[in-house]
Amino acid sequence: DLGSEPIVLPIQLQEAHHPVGGLRTLSMSASGGPVPLDLTLLLMPPLANPPQPAQPADFVLGTDLPYQELQGQFVGAQGTDATFFDPTTGAFHFPELNGSPHSWLRFNGARYEVAIALQNVNYFEGVCKLDVIFYETGEALFAILEDVGGQGNHFVGHTRFAADHALMIARIRNCDDDDGDYGIELVPQTSYYRFIYYTAASGGSERIELPCNFPESEYQSFICGDNSFVRRD
Repeated sequence: DLGSEPIVLPIQLQEAHHPVGGLRTLSMSASGGPVPLDLTLLLMPPLANPPQPAQPADFVLGTDLPYQELQGQFVGAQGTDATFFDPTTGAFHFPELNGSPHSWLRFNGARYEVAIALQNVNYFEGVCKLDVIFYETGEALFAILEDVGGQGNHFVGHTRFAADHALMIARIRNCDDDDGDYGIELVPQTSYYRFIYYTAASGGSERIELPCNFPESEYQSFICGDNSFVRRD
């Protein structure tokens, strides 16, 4: 019997990140009641002015546009469904889960496009579930810092992705009246990466990796989670 006395519940609200993709959110915990209470916000409205990391002091800003060797499409794995988002029409679907990351990276002239599809972004948190497609496009600059081994088939350097358009498609499911797809325009940002590029002559698949060795922009964690892309013609 709890009686009629009011129960004081100290509440703690803090910033959090979803376990898959690192999307920013909020968590709330309350103690002092019959049972502890822990809640996580499923989908937080995007920040109007997301923090923009300055160019890192140890980052080398190149002047090279995406190299001819990089032109075309790279995907997360050979099993990737690269049709999940069409930037021209806006058509989308969430790919079948098959063990492969569903992501693609494209270079066309000076421009890049990158798209990531993630499901169960909030993973084990709560009954309501969140799936996300992230897309951005803009201009890229490269600087080669090392020809590893001097063989012309393995390069390391830095690249800057300066986005001029970014969006997120959020699907809420298992959440009754809140179920649905939500298109969200995002503030484009600039992101800094280290890159590693292997040509087909390196003895494996042609691929590019984008290790996240520098402070990340707001949505860069989507790319950092699966940052290796193999060539797909």
